Amino acid sequence: MITKGDIIETYFKMKQRGVNYILSKFNLNKNSRVKNTFNAVEISSSNYWIIKEVKEHWNKLISGDEQTEYADYVVKKYLNNESNLTLLSLGCGAGSHEIKFAKHNNFSQIKGIDLAPKLIDEANKMAQQNGFTNLEYEAGNVYEINLPNAYFDIVLFHSSLHHFNHLDSFIGNKIKSTLKKNGLLIIHEYVGPNRIQWTKEQLHKADEILNTLDSTYKKRFRLNNSKTKNYRPGKLRMIISDPSEAVESSNILPTIHSHFKTIEEHHLGGNIIMPLFKDIAHNFIDGSTETKKILHTIFEIEHKFIQAHSSDFVFGIYQKVD
Repeated sequence: MITKGDIIETYFKMKQRGVNYILSKFNLNKNSRVKNTFNAVEISSSNYWIIKEVKEHWNKLISGDEQTEYADYVVKKYLNNESNLTLLSLGCGAGSHEIKFAKHNNFSQIKGIDLAPKLIDEANKMAQQNGFTNLEYEAGNVYEINLPNAYFDIVLFHSSLHHFNHLDSFIGNKIKSTLKKNGLLIIHEYVGPNRIQWTKEQLHKADEILNTLDSTYKKRFRLNNSKTKNYRPGKLRMIISDPSEAVESSNILPTIHSHFKTIEEHHLGGNIIMPLFKDIAHNFIDGSTETKKILHTIFEIEHKFIQAHSSDFVFGIYQKVD
């Protein structure tokens, strides 16, 4: 429930973000803690997703091209001759992924829903500034919102489905019901161990790589300290910080497979880069030849690793079957 890493990471988080951020995690209301986590739009961090080459690496695994993002890939491959399409994005955050679909004329309506009002405000401002009339965002609890029956052509989850629980009912009833006949479910998701309980094998591999890095790549975000080891987060810290984080993540794929037909599924990895780059990712965004070479080596190591282990991240397209 509690690990040595919890003490170390809490200490560094307090130095990076201040005592008030830590104290905000001790709200007794679970929904409030979740909102506090996702409403923190002003807080920057250093994680794998800020590294451009990671995005390009995953683009290539999905579409075959580093510069082709999955929204463009899906539209071109599956929706090229379709029009007046409707898309629902649940847990949309600040709306950056929905806008990539909205750029295509295939969609008459794209709706994003998220629990965090601040993120929804940011999303609506972005949609208005870009003049998208087919794009709208709403703040609300997805569990409590009544979704229209057989209305949407596509339901999208980008790094959000792992925050939902009661998956068999949620996916098999609520999501399936709101999709039209032959509608598509698209996910770009963490599907690894619940509560991000990284395995000993992946932590050991991440430590091996960390120990080979030059000190300039190991400097912690906003601090002079160097990262020396990768730790598994304790379950108690995960629950206190965000009760919804990876609550049933390991059940995502089995549940989807039991209710939907798999159109395509790509195993992206993430097993090594997620723990490895935590708090040091900012050291890998300079775009230098040396940094790119190191990243390429890490991607190769991870690719070999997931040949013998389940991938922690997956991109998938699934079709509703009656």
